[in-house]
This record gives sequence, C-alpha cells and structure tokens, in this order.
Amino acid sequence: MRHKTNLAPSIEDLRRLFEVERYYTELILASPKGSEERRRVLREGYDIVASIHNYLDEKYHRQPEDPYAVSGLFELVAESFRPGRMLEIGCGDGRLSVALATTGCYVVGLDVSELQIEAAQKLSEKRGVQSLCAFVLEDFTSFEDALGFDVILSDQVIEHIHPDEVDDFFSKSFRLLHPGGVLIISTPSRITGPHDVSKFFVPRGTPARGFHLREYSLGDLVALYQRHGFVNLSCPLSHPKVCRMIGYYKWSPLYLRKSLIFEKVFALLPPPLRSDLLVKLFAHVLLCGQRPATGE
Repeated sequence: MRHKTNLAPSIEDLRRLFEVERYYTELILASPKGSEERRRVLREGYDIVASIHNYLDEKYHRQPEDPYAVSGLFELVAESFRPGRMLEIGCGDGRLSVALATTGCYVVGLDVSELQIEAAQKLSEKRGVQSLCAFVLEDFTSFEDALGFDVILSDQVIEHIHPDEVDDFFSKSFRLLHPGGVLIISTPSRITGPHDVSKFFVPRGTPARGFHLREYSLGDLVALYQRHGFVNLSCPLSHPKVCRMIGYYKWSPLYLRKSLIFEKVFALLPPPLRSDLLVKLFAHVLLCGQRPATGE
C-alpha cells in the first residue's frame, strides 16, 4: 500500500535502499532472457524492496493513503474509452483496476507480487465489484488470454521491464488487443529523470540506476509504438492531475505534436538549467496507440 506523509526518510536509509536496488538491478540485467533465474531474481528483489518500504513506513510513522484514491489517469481512461474488457499490467494494489470496474467494464489485473494481488482482491470485494475483476499472479511475458481486450493499460511499469523484453511487450500487447483496441502507457520521463531512488545520488540527466531498468522519453515511446504497428497515436493536453483539475480528458494527435516539440526543446537545456517546476510538470509521459481496426 502506498503512503503519504510529510516525514521523509533519512539520506542514510535512502542510500541503503539505493544499494539494494542497484544490487538486484545488476543481477536482473545480467540474467538470461526468459530464464527461471530472471524470474527468481525479480521476485526476490521486489519482495526485499517491498519489505524495506514497509520498514520505512513504520520507522517514519507514515500513514496510509485512502485506498480508494486513484490518479487522474482514471478519468482519462474512463471518460475517453469506456472499455468493455480491459487489462492492467502491473496492477499493484488494484485501486485503478477496481475504480475502472465500478464503471461497468471487466478488468483483468496482472502483478508479480502475491501481496499486491491479495490486496487487489480484497479491495474489489470491499467495493462490491469482484464479479467484474480477475486478479492474476503472473508476469505479462507468460500471460495469455483467448478473449482479448479493448484497452491494455500500463501505468508506471515499462520502466521496470528488462530492455531485452520491451519489444516483446509491445508485440504481445498488439496481439492481445481487439482490432481498434488501444494500448495506454504512462511512465517517468527519461528527459526529466532519473525518477527512481537514484535521483537522490546521481546528477539530474543521468540514467536511472535503481529499479527503473530503463526510463523512456515520449519520442522513445512513439518509435516503439510505430515499430510494432500501432496507429492514431495521441496524448492528453497535460499531466493527468492537471486534466483532472480542469476537467478536460480529451486525447489528441495535436497534443502529442505539442508535447514532442516541448520535449525536444527541454532536452537541449543542460540538466542544471532544468527547473524543478518544469521537471515536476513534465515528470511523466503518457501515450495511447491503437491497433488498426479490421480493414485498415
């Protein structure tokens, strides 16, 4: 469960977390693709990091957030797409999947953490939507579904995927989507990074060294979508929180072009000149691409 507090961990605690993440990141990156070794290291690393976060929650008396609170991404999906069947990759504690299920769509949530899947199932029961949710303890690389999906959602996940599996991620997403279905990805921006715990120990503009195995720019994602056959790429006007504040949830290719221009200009600035405000406003990238409808 995520927590919200004004109390920040000490630099010593953050350094210990950084060292653990670096250790397991090196093991993950060195592991053979598709191997049991990679799956074992992933499970072990994330379990240990989760236990460290639980320890920090207790040490700094951090209070849990409202378990029903969801990000502005909820409205961006629910208001624009209204999927009949949706897959969330890396559903975590299930709050976004459950919120979307309350709109009437059927949601399948995947996660590699048993604790998170248990939390998601309990949340769906509390909200009375367990019949509209299926939470599965499985890695996306081994997941299969015969019925397909109208929407596949990946929120803060792709940065944790081994770079040698990213093309597989896109090709599999394309295959699991119904014709005309969409893949939505939200991820920390490489241009304003790093965004994992390494941000406390390396200069701005340096590649992430913790559990973000690779961070992506909007331009990086556009290239990946296009390489795998997605069309009609678009993004919202601004960050989901801003869209929620102004009540505007439209996705548009025009907004994508605007964001790509800003990103190119921002990338020209030396990292020390990138203001904290701009980094916060553009900390994440959000992109939607469509599998071509039948006949396109």
